[in-house]
Amino acid sequence: MPSLLSLSRTQAWLVLIIVATPVALIAGPRLDLEIVDQQFRLLRQYYGVISVDQDPVVVGIDEQTYQEYEWPFGLWHPYFGQFLKAMAVAKAKAVVMDVVLPQKPLPETLTRFADNGQYVYHDDILLEGVLDLSDANIPLIIAEAPDESGTRIIRGYSDLLSLMTSLDDTDRFFGMAQVLRDPDGVFRRYAPYVADRPSLATATLIKLDEATVPREEGTINFLLGGTAKYVPLHTLTGWFNEGNVDVLTKTLSDRVVLLGVVTSTQDRKPLPVRILDPSYDQSNLYQPGVIVHFQALRTYLQQRLIHSVDPWLTNILALMLFMAWWFSANFRSAVLTTLAAGMGLIGLSTILLLNDLRLGVGSAVIILAVAVIGRLAFESMQAFQERRQLKSTFSGYVSPPVLSLILDGEISADYSGETRRVCVLFSDIRGFTARSENQNPRRTISLLNRYFEQMVDCVHRHEGTVDKFIGDGLMAFFGAPNSLDNSARQGINAARDMLDSLKQLNRQLQEEGEDPLAIGIGLHYGEVVIGHVGSPGRHEYTAIGDTVNVAARLESLTRDLGYPILMSQEFTRVLGEDADWVDLGRHPLKGHSGMHLFAVDSA
Repeated sequence: MPSLLSLSRTQAWLVLIIVATPVALIAGPRLDLEIVDQQFRLLRQYYGVISVDQDPVVVGIDEQTYQEYEWPFGLWHPYFGQFLKAMAVAKAKAVVMDVVLPQKPLPETLTRFADNGQYVYHDDILLEGVLDLSDANIPLIIAEAPDESGTRIIRGYSDLLSLMTSLDDTDRFFGMAQVLRDPDGVFRRYAPYVADRPSLATATLIKLDEATVPREEGTINFLLGGTAKYVPLHTLTGWFNEGNVDVLTKTLSDRVVLLGVVTSTQDRKPLPVRILDPSYDQSNLYQPGVIVHFQALRTYLQQRLIHSVDPWLTNILALMLFMAWWFSANFRSAVLTTLAAGMGLIGLSTILLLNDLRLGVGSAVIILAVAVIGRLAFESMQAFQERRQLKSTFSGYVSPPVLSLILDGEISADYSGETRRVCVLFSDIRGFTARSENQNPRRTISLLNRYFEQMVDCVHRHEGTVDKFIGDGLMAFFGAPNSLDNSARQGINAARDMLDSLKQLNRQLQEEGEDPLAIGIGLHYGEVVIGHVGSPGRHEYTAIGDTVNVAARLESLTRDLGYPILMSQEFTRVLGEDADWVDLGRHPLKGHSGMHLFAVDSA
């Protein structure tokens, strides 16, 4: 199987599609949930909530309610009766009880216990409340839920309600309290029917004779309405017992009222946004279960249930984003592609969300990220492979500094060059031409390669650039393309290193029965033009100018003057070392005016 580096861009793109598609299908829905949550939160914070007409009212059973009421929850028949009577007096629009009432009337023993004078307590009070609502034509919906086995529906106080009507019609009092949980555990969706039974919100709409009752599940619209407050149950029953009808009417008249537990430890469900007013509750996104039905009722009453866009549109968008691969060849284009496509996706889904449509963009976002990152990674691997191949191919042709700058794209192919002040070094093997006349060519090449290997290492060790080989001669310069603090010092150090390396090589040659080598080195400092010389099809990075010519003449003079290293006065001035140079005075140079020269003693 071919490696990724050997694939073409089209082949790599096809591999990306094959790999990314299942990843997007698996991880996309979970990411989509997080995206829609963030949209709900940011829109509520910066865009503002969508106002609603006649917001439902929450009556909460909080910790204080448990303290105020004398009897335990299972014996709250009279309190619930007072609550229902208060609803009738206040002329509420509908009453939804998200609490599981006792399934049967109190046993006779408890009834007698309640009648001993300590407390007036009868099932009749609760039944009277139900009758008062019925007489006032106010719908009553009570929560029902499956038991733990899921095989039986638990209905609160169905025996009592059956006294009001035939058993066949008892169903009209109940709605399913069960709500839908998404894979991440958060409650966002709401089903109009659960196990063929209407949910609390759906049952409320049916009782109110609303024209539009949803038949399909959807997402609760968390953009509707501000934060919710609640009236404590004990406060409301207190108003009723005190005969405070005006307050009851002002608070509850013509409003759908939901009764539910709002304590910090009971029936908590994670929601995408905070609905219950934080001044009432500090549990952040873990909200009382009644708040789910409250927001669902808001959604249903305003007919703003959020429906999902057809999956085919989501799939088309996701497939289109595979094309981001072709627009992400470099970091800049990748950033622009990501911003354009990402903002377009989020913007489109946000606009649709404001219009009660949910576009799942999780898979599309994952594909966008995989396409862009995958292309950048592919290009990086290709560039690395090309760089390694170039380095392997051309490391023997150009110096490491030059090769590094070429690979980094810092050496331009501009043939005009640039002016730099550098140290130029010329070296040559003395008498090598005569030596090679009587030597096997292969042996000559082998000797030269051994020699140049030592000399090139010396130049590179001191950050120099080998320009070219001229027969048995070598040209190098220091200070280009990489700048040096003192290129003359690097040049003289390299020259000394070359002489030391030559001594080691000569010892090896003598052991092999070969004659030793002797070299001369010329060093000059001055201005040169550095750049590409040649044609577009074949050129080299080199230095030209009078400084190069002078260095070459100095190297030639080493034969006549008998010193291994000759330096110009300009070179020693730039070098700045107070060394024991041999002052040779002024000497003529072939094809050039005379110069003051210095030498390094062979010792």
